[in-house]
Amino acid sequence: MKFDHNNISPLDNRYLSKISDIRNIFSEHGLIKTRFIIEINWLLFLCEKYPRYFTKINSATIKKIIKFRDSFNDQSVLEIKKIEKTTNHDVKAVEYYIRNFFNKDKGLSKYNHLIHFGLTSEDINSLAYAILLKDGLKIYLNNIKLLNANLKKLSKKWINIPLLSRTHGQAASPSTIGKELKVFTTRIDREIKKISDITPLAKFSGAVGNYHALDLAVSNIDWIKLTKRFIKNFNVEQNRITTQIEPHDWIAEMLQIITRINNISIDLSQDLWIYISNEIFKLKLNTNEIGSSTMPHKVNPIDFENAEGNFGLSNALNDFFINKLTKS
Repeated sequence: MKFDHNNISPLDNRYLSKISDIRNIFSEHGLIKTRFIIEINWLLFLCEKYPRYFTKINSATIKKIIKFRDSFNDQSVLEIKKIEKTTNHDVKAVEYYIRNFFNKDKGLSKYNHLIHFGLTSEDINSLAYAILLKDGLKIYLNNIKLLNANLKKLSKKWINIPLLSRTHGQAASPSTIGKELKVFTTRIDREIKKISDITPLAKFSGAVGNYHALDLAVSNIDWIKLTKRFIKNFNVEQNRITTQIEPHDWIAEMLQIITRINNISIDLSQDLWIYISNEIFKLKLNTNEIGSSTMPHKVNPIDFENAEGNFGLSNALNDFFINKLTKS
């Protein structure tokens, strides 16, 4: 939008500076571009690996197609969105965008039949989402590891600072601040190990997942092995036994782990602002900030409170996707 304040989501306004790295991945621009790259790379893959079955392609044509692929920009997105207004189909709009470009060049137009060859939309989408989630997960993991590393430093630094523990909200036995923080770092370490083992999956087997169109076109090719090789180029593994859609179990598993990390982080946030309330910690006053509109002496633990709310919202969305995506 022309002005940030016209956006609906605070992620596109108030919190924009905090998510700029993942915004580039998960924006609509990022999704459309990834679909576009998959379509182009599939065509090149077929022609380069099996020129005797598909139209032979020379180096000059390859360079021309790669230049077109690598020049994708905001204008490309606008053109694809314009096509989508007619097709009412997002993946088909990408295909038509490529076809329109190829039709302007006699040398490229003879490859039109290989655009989206043998595929269904879910082949493009499942691989595109796997790529986006893989890239986003890498950034997420780096941030979680950084958070845990900072907590470990503080745990070690404060290991001998005494703290009166509470159970059921009542004064209990003594502990230390460092030990209490170590509880959180240990929990997060377990979840980091689990989420690091997640394998992104995609299907590339056409309508209903049986490789029909591909096998009918060229029966001499082992399409299961070939599509596996293609998907592997994106550092994604093949789910070769599916229906028309990839069942998304791996995404649900990933979101369940993220939900547990969210809950650990909510627990940490609540403990920290309780420590502040009990004057175990003291918030630093930023002279440029206002803690209260009517009580200027107040400094509120707003970062921990905001974190708690955002983690809760994330959990609600995760729960929806976990239950929705795994049911076809």
